Amino acid sequence: MRGAGLCNAIGRAVRMAVPYVVVWAFEAFGIVGVVTLIGGTLLAQDVIVALFGPETRRCSLEELETHA
Repeated sequence: MRGAGLCNAIGRAVRMAVPYVVVWAFEAFGIVGVVTLIGGTLLAQDVIVALFGPETRRCSLEELETHA
């Protein structure tokens, strides 16, 4: 439960900061900066899941349930 609470708190803090970062990126770099910022964060999420996520290939749902 502590880990879920920590992730929830970090998510809320980031959710509050994102509009300000998007406005800054737009003012500094225009729409290209905003699109690059969003694309970069999505790419970072992909890399994190690929490196640290459980392997799900050829696993049944019952087997995946034990990973959670």
